[in-house]
Amino acid sequence: MAHYGPGGGDSPWDPFADVNRIQRIPRQGLLVAETEGTYAGFIFWYEARKPWYAEEVERYARISDLHIVPAFQGRGIGRALIRGALSRIRAGGIATVFLETDENNERAQSLYESEGFVRVAPSVVRFRLG
Repeated sequence: MAHYGPGGGDSPWDPFADVNRIQRIPRQGLLVAETEGTYAGFIFWYEARKPWYAEEVERYARISDLHIVPAFQGRGIGRALIRGALSRIRAGGIATVFLETDENNERAQSLYESEGFVRVAPSVVRFRLG
């Protein structure tokens, strides 16, 4: 998989496909990590209401992207980004957070579970916190 940034992204329409698009994303839902002055990754989330898969939830945040540059993986950057995002989400008065990951991404699943997320839908590997 190509990494995000110039020439990256999942498609030409992806908001993370290039730096110019990243700069236009609302900042309240974006944290960017730098290590030793070098871009290391990012996390992006947004606020939403009434998910179809959890009717009892009125307001929630959905973490939609967490990407770490391969050279910086395994250094705790993903964990730091998750914790930073959760701190900001909670400060905004949101108690419930959802995210999804690929069913084969055991490394990410382990990270999310270690941060308190609970798997709620095994077929799509959906996690919930709160």
